Amino acid sequence: MSQSKLITSKFLKFACTECGMCDALSEGDAHDAEDIIHAASKSNIFEHICPGIGIDRSKLNIDYSYYSPLIGGYENSYIGFSNNQKQRVSSSSGGVITEVLCYLITEGLVDHVCIPLPDDESELSHSYGFTNDIQLIRRSAQSIYKKISAWGVVDKILSTDGSVAFVGLPDQIASLRSWQLFDEGLKGKVKFFIGPMVGIGMDKEVVDVIPKIAKNKSGIKNLRWRYGEWPGYLRVEFNNGEVLKLHKFYYNYMLPFFCSNESLLSDDFSNECADISVGDAWSPKYEKLGKGWSVVWGKTTTGDDILKSMSEKGVIALDKVDFDEAVSMHEHMIDFKKRGSKYRAKIYKFFAIPTAKYYSPEPKYTVIRYFIEWTIVVIIWGCRTKFARFLLPYVGQNIMGKLFSSLRIFWKKVTKRTKRKGLKDYGK
Repeated sequence: MSQSKLITSKFLKFACTECGMCDALSEGDAHDAEDIIHAASKSNIFEHICPGIGIDRSKLNIDYSYYSPLIGGYENSYIGFSNNQKQRVSSSSGGVITEVLCYLITEGLVDHVCIPLPDDESELSHSYGFTNDIQLIRRSAQSIYKKISAWGVVDKILSTDGSVAFVGLPDQIASLRSWQLFDEGLKGKVKFFIGPMVGIGMDKEVVDVIPKIAKNKSGIKNLRWRYGEWPGYLRVEFNNGEVLKLHKFYYNYMLPFFCSNESLLSDDFSNECADISVGDAWSPKYEKLGKGWSVVWGKTTTGDDILKSMSEKGVIALDKVDFDEAVSMHEHMIDFKKRGSKYRAKIYKFFAIPTAKYYSPEPKYTVIRYFIEWTIVVIIWGCRTKFARFLLPYVGQNIMGKLFSSLRIFWKKVTKRTKRKGLKDYGK
């Protein structure tokens, strides 16, 4: 069966991650995302570069010294932050990715970085663009909790003079790495892959509900997802001058209402195909200190050499930590992705919903874990309904924030034993 026949409405709704990488295969025959994917799927290489079908990361010729089924290949793990104090405090988790990009430009290691850039001053929407402007890179630094598709990126990389560092989510980096196996020109252009660790992302409709939650119809003037000192807060400035601020742990209540299918089904938390991946250092030890701390993985020898060089030159502060300590800060989400995704995929398939093929190890399935994952899926599917989303703005955000935070802590406590059991032996 041709891949074009597999691109059903269900595939587009549930399996497609909207990475945006496939449009270079459509040869200009499409005008919207659905048309692009249908046209691209006729190509012989589509099945090899599409995260929605499944990418075998073990075939991407990535250079690393160590491997763990939990986080993929790696060289070293660190706790770190930017030594630029202004950047550190204004960044969502220490400013390390921003410093890496600025370093690659200033040292002449690449000519451009390819990153999501705001379409206007409101920062409501972003598009992938190319820049070597250090100030623009710094101004644009923030976590964005909805997907930015990389439409047009492959063609733009090939037509851009000079080398590129690409910043992307796990599916986007895996797809672009796969592209390089089929295009020598692309392989020579993209020198570095940098990305965040990714837990739960939200559908783009989340932006539409924010004015309703704030009960403000004047329009959004500016939106920042993680504003201020780590861990930051959602800050929304409206055209009438009003400002909505919600602490990160409070506005997380929007996650079940807008959680993307990709978040439930992806098994890659640590951005396994990146050269460098960065996430928050979720540990009481660092949370009490404030300012912003990152777990930093040198995923490849190339990426690790860059980190060491930056540390030696005082651009970033790095403290090497052992593998177990680094993993422990994200055990909950690593398990959610690596093992939980396989359970949820089976639940989706029970309803004849297409999912990507996994190439990572299967977990040891248990009845109680099925019950936990069924509960998660039912809750999220219920919260994602139009009716639930309609009701959301009518409940006070502070009430929802406190309620969600309390329920989240309770849920993690009652499921911790089951979800942690055997995690260290996963894939062995």
